[in-house]
Amino acid sequence: MWSPRRGGDGISTNFALYCVGDRGQTVDEGWLRPFLLIWAAYLVVVAVVFSAGRVARRPHRNADPED
Repeated sequence: MWSPRRGGDGISTNFALYCVGDRGQTVDEGWLRPFLLIWAAYLVVVAVVFSAGRVARRPHRNADPED
């Protein structure tokens, strides 16, 4: 959820994650943990794609050596 606020230099934006429980109660989770979780997931995806690319580009060794 975001809410624009008028500041001294213009409008700033506040981001916060609100979780809703079984009975409708809301908990403000803030922004840092969700932000870090999203970046961690992004870095995992980038690492997997990068690793797959490196493995695909690696020269393959032949089973029968040429003499």
